[in-house]
Parts: sequence; C-alpha cells; structure tokens
Amino acid sequence: MAKKQLLKYSENNKTPVFYYRFTKNDGLLTTEFNGGSMPDAYSLKNGEFVFPSMEGFVFFDPKDIKAYYPDKKRIYVERVRINDSDITYFSKDLILENNYKHADIFIDIPYYSNSYNLRVEAKIEGQDPDWRQIEIKNERKYTISNLIPGNYTLQLRVQVSPEGSYEYRTVKIKIKPLFYQTTAFKLAVTILFLFIFIVIIYTRTKFLQIRNRLLKKKVSNIKIALKESTQHLEAVKNDMQKESEYQKKLIEAISHDISTPVKFIAMMSQKLIDVREVDLQKEYFDSIHQSSEELYNFTMHLKEYSDLFGTYDVYEKDEYPISEILMAKQKLFNEVSKSQNSRIEIIGKGNIYCQFNKSILSCIVHNLVDNAVKNTSGGIIYIIAEDNQEKITLKIADTGKGMSQEQLTYYNGLYQMSMNEDIIKFRNYGLGLHMVIYLVKKMYADISFYKNYPGGTAVEVNIYKNKMNGKKNFNS
Repeated sequence: MAKKQLLKYSENNKTPVFYYRFTKNDGLLTTEFNGGSMPDAYSLKNGEFVFPSMEGFVFFDPKDIKAYYPDKKRIYVERVRINDSDITYFSKDLILENNYKHADIFIDIPYYSNSYNLRVEAKIEGQDPDWRQIEIKNERKYTISNLIPGNYTLQLRVQVSPEGSYEYRTVKIKIKPLFYQTTAFKLAVTILFLFIFIVIIYTRTKFLQIRNRLLKKKVSNIKIALKESTQHLEAVKNDMQKESEYQKKLIEAISHDISTPVKFIAMMSQKLIDVREVDLQKEYFDSIHQSSEELYNFTMHLKEYSDLFGTYDVYEKDEYPISEILMAKQKLFNEVSKSQNSRIEIIGKGNIYCQFNKSILSCIVHNLVDNAVKNTSGGIIYIIAEDNQEKITLKIADTGKGMSQEQLTYYNGLYQMSMNEDIIKFRNYGLGLHMVIYLVKKMYADISFYKNYPGGTAVEVNIYKNKMNGKKNFNS
C-alpha cells in the first residue's frame, strides 16, 4: 500500500487503506518471509528494500514496482443471464418479467492481473444503505433476486487507481408487475368500490328523503308553534333573570359603599351623647356634618350606580380629570380616617385626564379607599395617580395591618378567573374587593395586590388608554 495512505490512516482511522497483492506470478519465489531476525527488513542507500525469505533475500525498489488497475474507459456492463437461460445483451435499461427468480449482471473488465487486486462494489438505490463488495471469482457478476415489481437503479463502481478513485456505472432495472399489481388494475378496483358505495348511499338517501318528507309535513306546523313559544318564554326568562341579578347586585353595591360613612356617623353620634365638653361637641358636630354632607352628595349620584352592572360601554365621550374622583373620595373618608388617627394623602393631583366610565372608576376608588381606611389606625393612606403614556396607573397604599398572604393569593387568583364566572358571588373576604375585581375586568384593566413596606397593603390598577391594547393585555 502507499505510504501516504498509512500516514492518513494514522491521523484518522476512518480513512481507507487500499492493499495491492503480489504473488509468485509477479516474480516472487515464495510468499513466506522470515520473522524474528534482526533486522526483519532493511532499507539500502540506493533506495532498495531487503526482506529475508526461505528462498534467500528479496531485493526490490518500491519506485520501480508497478500496480495494475482497470482502465476506466474499458468497463462494460451489458450482459445478463436471467434464471439459467443463455446470456443476452442489453443497453442501459434492463427489463425483467415478473416470474424471474434471479438475474446475473456481468461486469466485463479486460483485467489480466491478479483478480485479488480488482475491487468492484455495488448497491441498489433505496435498498442497500452502503456499498457492497462483489466477490470476484471465475465470473465477475452481480446477482439480483427477490425484488418485487418496480423500478430500481443499480450502481456499480470499480477502483481504477491506487489512491482509491472509482469509475461508476449505472443500470436502470424495471421488473414488470403482475396484472393485479398494475396501477390500472388498482385504479379500476378502487373506482368499482366507489361506484358500489355511491349507489348504496344514493339509494339509502333517496329512501330516507322520501320518509323524511312525509314526517316533515306532519310536524312542520307544530314545530313552528313550539319554536315561537319557546323563544318568547326564553326571552321573558332571560329578561327576568337579568333584572333580578341586576337589582341584587345594585342593592349590594349601594349598601356596601354607604356602610362605612353611616357607621362613622352613628359612632360620632354616640360619642356626642357621652361627651360634655363644648369644644369637643363642636368638633363632633363638624365631623357629623361633613360626613353627612358627603354622604348626601354620594347618594345624589346613586343613579350612576344603577348603570354599573348594566352598561357595556366602559368609555366616556368626553375626557375628565381623575383628580375630581380622588379628591371627592378623600373628602368623603377624611373624617372617618381622622377618627382613627390616620390621614389620606393624594399624590399626583396634576392634570391626568381620561375617558373611562366615571361611575365605574369612582366605585373602584371608593371601595379601595374604604378598605384601606377600615384597616389603618394611626397611619397614612396614599392615593397615587400616574400617567404612563399607554396607561394610567392608580395605586392605593396604606400603612395599616395589611392583608395576610392567604388573602393576597386569593384576590390575585380571583382576578385570573373568567369573566363568565360570577365573581361577586364569592364572598370569602367580603363584597367590596370582589366588586372591584369584577369592574376592573369589565374595563379590560388589570389589578394586583401585594404587601406595602414596611407595613400595610398596596393595590395597583392599570387602565389602558387604548381600548384594543386593554383587550389584548386582558386576553393574554
């Protein structure tokens, strides 16, 4: 073999090495060389190699030794023997009948050196994954058998140089199918089955159509009358159910929102009875007067509450400043917070305008401030409004006792519920925040509850200015 092939193999053992065999026919007196001597082989200065053998020393110069390979232009694949018949010739395409058992394809190469050095490989595309070397004996041939009818491509290659280059030949093989294996026969059978199936379906359909036509005549009048009655009853039922649910939610919302101011007035009235100092009485009178006045103003807008659950439009036609709502709620709950040594501060009283439904937004702020005031004693309730280009953020934070982790998890999970579910029916922790979450979802806004540091609870509502962006964020 060539030295450079061995060097490549030492670098990458996947590189093939091609051996060339010399025998007595090439001039050797023996093919048995001695081993165990010192040295086993020797290289002379004149470039010759020396090997000891039983018949004496063998001298040769590798540069003068010739290796013989087939001429790539003189490789012929044109003869075939089908079964045990006589050899016939073909061109590039070989056609076999469907009753063949085996076929020998001959590879004719005018090569008269040692057949051991003749390397011929073959494979059938789609059948053989790798090349398979053909065993060279008296006849150089490739045998095919057990191939089902179809078209195949046989590829042959012959080594034509010591470096391992090949010369390729291709033979197209067609094995004729039996009559029931032909495409025409399969198509004809398919068409026949389809025709029978269609006839059966057509006949059955005709029969059912005739019978159904008779039945339709009998029930058509009854069906129309029943349909009209059902539609009328369903409409009446839906209207009554909606009206009942609407009234129930409206009463619950109004009762919930006026409970804190009324409770405060009752508490201050009781204190007024018990106290004797004139100055303190005057202070209590002022607190009762202010709370009563704000409660009166609040009740004057009860008509707006009637639209909370019935309206489907969450946007106003004209813009209005959010500060109106925030300051109104601060004034309403101011006396209540003072009685608990707390105060309400508004951050961001600037000109932030929006077009969101004023009644819905007012109800949301009312309940969040109400919840913060109830749970804050000797602290601060912050009402924060920010304009962030695409959305308006409202944040109500307090320094009170704060929600438990269980409550935070509950309300954040409640926001993830579907709008199809009646959120207001779930009252594990009261009605107010359930109603807030319902209205927030109705506005396609988002809400989150989290702990306020160092203490208390913070609630953040993000309301998107663009209706489509709000729906997109809500649905995602």
